[in-house]
Amino acid sequence: MLLNQSAVSHLYLIGVGQIGSALLQILQQHSSATRIAHLQLWGLSNSRKMVCSREPLSPAKWQSVLQSGQTADLDLFVQAIRADPHPRRIFIDCTADERVARLYPQLFSCGVHVVTPNKIANTLEMAFYRGLFEKAQHFGVQYRYETTVGAALPIISSVRDLLDTGDAITCIEGILSGTLSMLFSSLSGEQPFSALVKDAHRRGLTEPDPRSDLRGLDVARKLLILLREVGLPLELHEIEVESLLPPVWFGFAMAEFWQKLPELDKQFEAMRVSASQKGSRLGYVASWLNGRSRVALHEVAGAGDLAACRAGENLIKITSRRYLDSPLVIKGPGAGPEITAAGVLADILHVASGQNISRS
Repeated sequence: MLLNQSAVSHLYLIGVGQIGSALLQILQQHSSATRIAHLQLWGLSNSRKMVCSREPLSPAKWQSVLQSGQTADLDLFVQAIRADPHPRRIFIDCTADERVARLYPQLFSCGVHVVTPNKIANTLEMAFYRGLFEKAQHFGVQYRYETTVGAALPIISSVRDLLDTGDAITCIEGILSGTLSMLFSSLSGEQPFSALVKDAHRRGLTEPDPRSDLRGLDVARKLLILLREVGLPLELHEIEVESLLPPVWFGFAMAEFWQKLPELDKQFEAMRVSASQKGSRLGYVASWLNGRSRVALHEVAGAGDLAACRAGENLIKITSRRYLDSPLVIKGPGAGPEITAAGVLADILHVASGQNISRS
């Protein structure tokens, strides 16, 4: 296929874990599709190795190419992107690294677009957050981050559409962790909570350290991203977070954590039974209501909207001036590398076609 080089985008991917590698697999499988054929991989990096090429890299051979690359150096990787004279360069951050996130303004200043599922940048201090959008606008580049909340679900874009068309959002409630929705949907009395966590960890459905899921910080970051979209100048520490674990447990070695986890089984079973007797079930809920921002374990009413969230799904309910009597509900798979990678690719294609997210 002969490509119009003016329509080609040079991709630079950092982070080839579950999401990054799933993205490369999609690029490989659909390389003949017209729009994807115009996406060329020119740089690749993980925490150990990196490759910056002078010709397109094959997504099918990324592992061997990266293995034979040079020692990873984030500064050198960015320098290579800046030295690329191509008019459309897209930096894809599939890490959860703060240092990488803080490089976005530098990339914007040299005309590089950024696509990311990394939640860090949009939850750093407000001065940095505001500077992201100011610099992106000033240098005429795109910054897309739909997958920071809800994987490939159109949550952020829906919030932006409401606001851009003059609506006013008054309340947000949701179950924003696919891992936690899976855990609490599976908590039926047949298996203790600790066994469910161990099984989810074994199946790769939690973070490598499941305490990252159970502390609630990831959900708090997602809520903060949405509230900043609404226009609230909140900092992360202003979100009330109810951890599912005692604070002291985060200082334990992993072996000690696994040993102590069954100590919580009776507590979670008692809460499950109490909720069940009221026709409810447990759910880890993010909410913004009457000026209060909170993530915590709730009893979710069986007849309520949040109860429709099934195992592994995300669900968000948005109340606004237009959606007052019947709130807008968005639900579906909210976790998983393939789903998230597909959402990242959608953002990349929006950048490649020149579509942007408006910001007031």
